[in-house]
Order: sequence, then C-alpha cells, then structure tokens
Amino acid sequence: MVDPCSFLMLIIAAGTIWYGSYRAVYFPELFKGSLDEADTSVVKTRTAILLPLFGSITLILLFYFLDWLYYLLLALMSFSATVGLSYVVTPFVDRILKRFRLIKEYDLKYIGKVSSTALFSIIFALSVVILWLNIGTIFLTDSLAIAIAISVLSFLRVPNFKVSTILLGIFFFYDIFWVFLSEYIFQKNVMVTVATKLPSLPMVIILPRVLSDGYSLLGAGDIVLPGLFLCFLYRVDHHLRTPFKHGYFALAWGFYILGLMITLIMVYVLQRGQPALLYLVPFTIIPTGVFAHKRGQFKLLWDGPKERDEDHPLSPGPSTDSQDESSIGLLSRDDRVESV
Repeated sequence: MVDPCSFLMLIIAAGTIWYGSYRAVYFPELFKGSLDEADTSVVKTRTAILLPLFGSITLILLFYFLDWLYYLLLALMSFSATVGLSYVVTPFVDRILKRFRLIKEYDLKYIGKVSSTALFSIIFALSVVILWLNIGTIFLTDSLAIAIAISVLSFLRVPNFKVSTILLGIFFFYDIFWVFLSEYIFQKNVMVTVATKLPSLPMVIILPRVLSDGYSLLGAGDIVLPGLFLCFLYRVDHHLRTPFKHGYFALAWGFYILGLMITLIMVYVLQRGQPALLYLVPFTIIPTGVFAHKRGQFKLLWDGPKERDEDHPLSPGPSTDSQDESSIGLLSRDDRVESV
C-alpha cells in the first residue's frame, strides 16, 4: 500500500506550482517603492543547455566534498530562504498592515526608503530562518523549501515552449543518468547519496512515512523545473484570457499530478528511488504539444507570444548574460531531482 504521506507530497508539489504560477503572473516587486525594483531573469537557450552541466558539477562536488561545503551551502540556503519566504509573505503582511493602517516608509541608513511591508516581511522571514537554524524541524525545512520554490518560479522564467522543451529534455536524461547510471561510474548512486545527506536543508521536501519507518523525499527540482514550464503556460492562458478549465495550465497541471502519482507508485513497487523527471517531463510536454497542435496554436507556444501588455505580463523584460549566470547559480542549488 502506498504510504499516506505520498498524498501529502502530491498536494504540496501541486499546490506550490499553482501558487508559484499565480505569483509569476501577478508579480509584485519585493521592495516596491523602496529599493531597486526586482526583475525576473529569462532562461535563454544557452542557459537551458548549461544548467544541467552546472547541476552535474554541483552534484559531484557535493558527493565528494559535502562535509567541506556544508556550511557554505547552509549560508546560501539561509539567504535564499530569507529572500524566498519574505517574498511569499509580502502580500499577506501588506494586507494585515493596511487593515491596521500601519503602512509607512522608513528611511534606513545605507539602504534608503523601505516600506513597512518589506521591512516586516524580512523581519518575519529572518526570524523563521533563525528558528530553523536552531531547531531544524521538518515542518520548518519543508516550509522554507516551498518558499524558495515559489520565489524561483516568480523570479525565473522560460519565454516559450522551445526553451522549455530543451530545458526539460536535457534534465530528463540528466535525471536518468544520475539516478540509474551514476553508480556504475562512481560506485554509488550519486543522486540518492547526496539527497539522503541533505534532508536538513531546504533543498528537498521531506515527509515522515506513516506506515513504515523512514522518510519520503522529493527534490526541489521536481517542482521547480516542470513548474517553470507550467508558469509559462499560466501566463499564456492569462494572455489569451482562456478560462482555467480550458487552458493549457490546467491540462499540464493535471498531467503533472498524474506523472507524480505514477512516480510515487513506482517508488513503492520497485522499492528504490526514481528519477521523477522520467515521468514528469513526458507527462507535461507531450500532452501540451498535442493540445496546442489540435488548437492550431503550436507555433504561438513554440515561439512564445510576442505581445507585451501591462495586464498580461508574458514578457518580463530584456535578458542579459549576467542574469543568466545568476539564474544558473540560483537553480543549481535546487536541481537535485530525486524521489524516494
């Protein structure tokens, strides 16, 4: 029998992608009206090709030198968690402060003007991260991992179906190699070894099993990588003003859930970790392509809508090489894709 924690894992992954896609469209700047306005980074074709390479290098370094790199990784994840959680809670903090009429600006030395919303969001996020560093419960770890995933889905964007296919296609083989084939070269399953050594960091979703001992893990990449594609589809639906139930996002989201269900079932049947992207990539890319072709909109999705409208923010702005490099650094910490 499949452990009940698998269903909770399914809800967390699907919910994170849905909310991340929503926030990717209605993208409020974290420090709007105070610091420099935040901007999104666009994944170009070159970046999509290089990401798995950087991910592989990071994976090998963690495999051999995790003890040396742990505290550096801890610092990077603490910073990412603070930024991610403050971004996620910003609209809720803003609503509370408006209700009690506490919206104001503070002129901080060396920083400039900061809104009370941004300030309280950062204080809250920093407090949670400090609490996590001291007690490190599974609930806090998972909450921070979800917050990081949502912020990545908002800050990082794929511009079209072509780049999505390249990105997910390469990671499809990347996942298969590191989960199934790496042990023949490194004498150990590199992906499983690294993933099982990092449950205390918000790089995986970890849930205790109910019917047996141990834990179930879902790599952040299993959410973020397909999620980037689904975010693009959500923006396309928004641009075309397509009702949710008839849109591309709903179709791909449903197949994502189905693909993740099959992944979890295969883990139970085979009693070993599975490369989730082996199932998630074809289950999201293929139905979307077929549906778009049937609608006569395949070229629209393949090239990406060109129109830019303030009400339909499909185009997040110009992309630069420096943005691509920062994107690589951000996502490489989340692309350990493993499901056990």
